[in-house]
Amino acid sequence: SQATTGAAINSTYNYTTITNCNVIQGNQSSDSPAIFVQDANYTTIANSTITTWGNYSAASGSGINLTKSSYANIYNTTITTNGTNARAISIYLGSYSNITNVTSNANLSRGINLYLSNFNNLLNNNVTTTSSTAIFLDTSNNNNVTLNNVTGGYGIYLSSSNSNNVTGNNVTSAGFSNVGIFVTDENNLVVLG
Repeated sequence: SQATTGAAINSTYNYTTITNCNVIQGNQSSDSPAIFVQDANYTTIANSTITTWGNYSAASGSGINLTKSSYANIYNTTITTNGTNARAISIYLGSYSNITNVTSNANLSRGINLYLSNFNNLLNNNVTTTSSTAIFLDTSNNNNVTLNNVTGGYGIYLSSSNSNNVTGNNVTSAGFSNVGIFVTDENNLVVLG
C-alpha cells in the first residue's frame, strides 16, 4: 500500500491484525505515518516491511504509531524511516505492548519512542539510527528494554522515566552525541551486556 496524504493503514478497531504487508508511505512533504492505530487495543503487526519518507510532526512520519492503544504485539517486522525526526515506532499513552524481533533503520530519525507509556516490553530488536536516539523513553515507567542491539547518537535515553529494566543490551554509540546510555532519573535498573 502507499499513500501521500493520511496514513497508509489506519485502524480504530480492537483486535486488528496486519501481517505480510509491504507498506511504503508517502514522500517528504506528506508527514503521515505508515500504520496509525488510535484508541484501539490488541493490535498485531507482524512479518511486514515498512518504509516511510515523511518528517515527524505530532503523529506524522512514523513507521508505526500507536496512540492511546495498548496490548499490541509487533514482531518480525523491518522498518526504515527517512524523514527528519521521524520515528520507526512511536507509542503514546500505550501500555502492555510487546515489540520483539523488529529491525529498525532510522535515517535522521529515532528508532523506538515511548512517551507517557508504561509496562511495555522491547525485546531482541535491532535498532539503528544515523543521527538521533535509537530507543527513547520519555516520562515512561516500568518498561523492559532487554537483549536489544542498539546503535545511535544516544543508544538508549531515559528521560523523566522510572522503574525501567534496561538489561542485556548491546549498545554502540555513534554520531552527534556518542553516548551509549543516558539516564536522567534514579530508580532504573541498567545493566550492560
